[in-house]
Amino acid sequence: MILVFLCFLAVFILLDLIFISLILSSIKIEIKNLKLSNLKQYTKDDYIVKISLNLFNRIKWISIGFDRKRIKKISSKIDTKKIDSRKVIKNMKEINVKAWKRLKPNLEQFNFLARLGMEDAVITSSIVTAASILISSFIPQLTSNINLDDFKYDVIPVYNKNVYYIELNCIFSVKLVHIINIIYIYLKERKMW
Repeated sequence: MILVFLCFLAVFILLDLIFISLILSSIKIEIKNLKLSNLKQYTKDDYIVKISLNLFNRIKWISIGFDRKRIKKISSKIDTKKIDSRKVIKNMKEINVKAWKRLKPNLEQFNFLARLGMEDAVITSSIVTAASILISSFIPQLTSNINLDDFKYDVIPVYNKNVYYIELNCIFSVKLVHIINIIYIYLKERKMW
C-alpha cells in the first residue's frame, strides 16, 4: 500500500515538474543564412532553422534543427490541396487582436539585408522607403533590450532592374505561457469547451 502511494506521489511530482517546466519555458526560433533571390547565383541552400525550448529563456532543453533537405521532406508529405485557405484566413480573423498582442514575441537578434529593384525608379524608391519604415517601426515593438550590434538592417535600392535579394539572420522567442493563453482564449471564443 505504501509502495503504491509512493509510486503515485512520484508520478504526481514528475508531472508537476514537467508542467512547471513547460510554463516557465519559451520557444526560441533561430534562422541562419536564409538567402532569397530571383538571381540563381545568389540563392543558397545552406540555411538552417532551429527551434528550441528554453527554460527561463536561457537553458536549452529541447532543440530541433531544420535544413533545406528536412524542410523539403516535411513539405512533400503535406497535402496542400486539402488545406482550405479561406477557412484558415477566417479562423485567423476570428482570433481577437488583443489575444495576438498577448503573444509578446521578443526579437533578440535581427540582421537583414535587402536589395530591391524595379524597372521604374519611382516604384523602386517607394518600395525601399516602405520596407525601411516597416522594419524600423516593428523592431522597437518586438524588443525589450536593444543592443545596436544585434539589430542591423539595410534596404538598398537597385534601379532599372527587376531584382530582389534578401538575406536574413534572426532569433526571436515567445513564452510558452502566452501561446497557451492565446489557445485558451481562442477555444473559449469558439466555445469548444
